[in-house]
Amino acid sequence: MPGSYYSLGLRDSSNEVSSTKWNVGDLTVLTLGAALTQMGALETATDNVTIGAIASSAFGDSDSRAYVRPSDAQAQRGIKWTVSWEDAVTFSKGTNTIPTANLDLLPMVGGVRVEDLDLSAGAGAALKAAIEALCKSPAGNALTVLRVYFSD
Repeated sequence: MPGSYYSLGLRDSSNEVSSTKWNVGDLTVLTLGAALTQMGALETATDNVTIGAIASSAFGDSDSRAYVRPSDAQAQRGIKWTVSWEDAVTFSKGTNTIPTANLDLLPMVGGVRVEDLDLSAGAGAALKAAIEALCKSPAGNALTVLRVYFSD
């Protein structure tokens, strides 16, 4: 499938669903197996940095999940991670958002919560690795994740 995508829908505590969508380049019979593994890694990494419930996933075909409403009232689709990335070839920049960010992953420094997710370890490093392994820029090139930060 030329210009394929992968998306995840996340349900918040108000029962609203918002999604994150990523370009994954061309999927062929030869690349599908590896891409499915990478999609699973991205889903796991996304689940580990959010507090919403994964409601659906899709890549050209819908894969709805059982209805699960998160118990955490802070799981709101308006509380997002913004992923800032750069095309590894053209160096053009872009962003994607992931709803229902788990802000408990952000440390407090001097009584103030830091905005940036730590991409060098833990859930942040897993998310960065999963995005860089699977996702492509609109030009079809590899992405380099520059920053993941809280936005509302």
